[in-house]
Amino acid sequence: MSEREGLVGRYLLDADEAAGISAGARRLQIASELLFLFCGFYAGLSARSFWIVLALGLISTLAYAAQHGRLWRDASRVGSKALVLRGVLGTLAVQIVLIALLYLAGLGLWTLINNSGAVIGFGRIELIALGILSVVAILSGVAAGWLERRRIKAEIAARDGGGKSPSEAKSEQRGKSE
Repeated sequence: MSEREGLVGRYLLDADEAAGISAGARRLQIASELLFLFCGFYAGLSARSFWIVLALGLISTLAYAAQHGRLWRDASRVGSKALVLRGVLGTLAVQIVLIALLYLAGLGLWTLINNSGAVIGFGRIELIALGILSVVAILSGVAAGWLERRRIKAEIAARDGGGKSPSEAKSEQRGKSE
């Protein structure tokens, strides 16, 4: 077992837990984050208002909270609510900075191509796109959280069933099928 510093304090991790989250949940998280980064770049490339960066950062943080909601809920029960708030604000800051950097890269490219620094205001199209993006991001976050909970339940069942780790149970099943 290894010891790690967490949101609330020190906690212990098995080797299986330290390996990370399930592959399906990880793919959803990566796809969701890449979608936000692409949207930030596209907003800059199409010379949209800079306010879209703040909106994308907020939606991205909501999606992250949906992915890790159980962790934050447990942390707020066990530890201080200020620690959870600090984690949320830190996540928001990181998301906004990443999206802003890609927005500025896209805006710079648009300025080079069009030789104009004019920016289009925030309008109805942006609001509709942000609404659709919000729904997709939050649903992907909930799905990633569900996949992760399913993996954890399977690991617990495998341990309780025979006292073996999931990798040992899988190798044993492979041996029986051959």
